[in-house]
Amino acid sequence: MSGTGTPGVQPSGVVNKVWAATGGSAIGRAVATLVVWYLDSNHILSPDALPTTVTSAISTLISTLAAFGSGYYVRPGREEVAVMDGSGRPVSAVGGRNLGTV
Repeated sequence: MSGTGTPGVQPSGVVNKVWAATGGSAIGRAVATLVVWYLDSNHILSPDALPTTVTSAISTLISTLAAFGSGYYVRPGREEVAVMDGSGRPVSAVGGRNLGTV
């Protein structure tokens, strides 16, 4: 490997938590669009149209929270394990094939 990652630990495939966070982000973005539309069309936060910076901030916040929440609460897959690397940091490994010399 070209100086990336942890020595002796090969990169694994995509784990359940990554899939969940990606899906949560996509769903969060769709929900955020509906929330911003509702807030803006019903003038809940302001009698005028919401500025683009405000709508962008609301959308980013909702999407980020959805991605974090779904990635955090999804259980690891059957073949996924967390191991400590040489410096004591937890890293993900899949199916034991990525444990290397750790």
